[in-house]
Amino acid sequence: MNGSKTLRWISIDALRGLIMVLMALDHANYFVAHKHPPGEYWGGG
Repeated sequence: MNGSKTLRWISIDALRGLIMVLMALDHANYFVAHKHPPGEYWGGG
């Protein structure tokens, strides 16, 4: 029973890590290439 619980937490951590990597790439794209459309921000500008 302990093995399945450990596997569950590892999979959640892996998903969180993947999301963090995708967010880091998105932010790097903004700072390096400035390719984000202006409508993406809350103020619309």
